[in-house]
Amino acid sequence: MYAIADVLITDYSSSIFEYIYLNRPVVGFAPDLEEYKVKPGLIYDYETIFPGPIAKDWNSLKKLIEEALKDPSKYESIRKDRLALFHKFLDGNSTKRVIDLITDLNIK
Repeated sequence: MYAIADVLITDYSSSIFEYIYLNRPVVGFAPDLEEYKVKPGLIYDYETIFPGPIAKDWNSLKKLIEEALKDPSKYESIRKDRLALFHKFLDGNSTKRVIDLITDLNIK
């Protein structure tokens, strides 16, 4: 689904960390953010690490989606920054690294 989506709309999902590889707009929807910070809680400061704008109500969400579709490059530098922050390797060689790691285990 990511491959055909123009914009990812998400709440607190880790899907942002996968979707930002595509360098497409991400819009957060967090009307309950203050409550969610307390229970269940967050590992990171959501508003700091989120790779795009965050809506706190339905009207804002609609507006932010329209803006993302109109100007998909608006938060590009933030998306690239978050991609580098959460992904150590961006060279396309991760599969080779995993195969090498498994091969090096030399399990019999």
